Amino acid sequence: MIGFGLRKNLVFDWVGEAFRIDRLQPNGDVLLERMNDGNLQVVTRDILLTEYGMGNISTRATENVLTNNTPLFSRPLKDLSDYVRNELNRRKAYLHSILDNGTPIFTATYLITTYQVSC
Repeated sequence: MIGFGLRKNLVFDWVGEAFRIDRLQPNGDVLLERMNDGNLQVVTRDILLTEYGMGNISTRATENVLTNNTPLFSRPLKDLSDYVRNELNRRKAYLHSILDNGTPIFTATYLITTYQVSC
């Protein structure tokens, strides 16, 4: 495993239980959702990093997992206006272009050399 970074929707195993980070607070508190029952608990960033250092936390292969109660957009694309469909296709083309070049690492150097973006 490369490393452990705290970010929203990260799913990880902590002492045999799967948790998802629901919210990161500016004061260092982290709101966790236990995946099997939806129970919420607040722990500090320092506790999670210490637990990771001790080997009690490991990330999962699929880090960003939507829970069953997360609403998904379910309207057929043909029901969208022409403008929205065009925007969708334009943005989709950007994503395909990025993903066609491998796993992106969004550093200034990567963006400048790969996409001639000014940072």
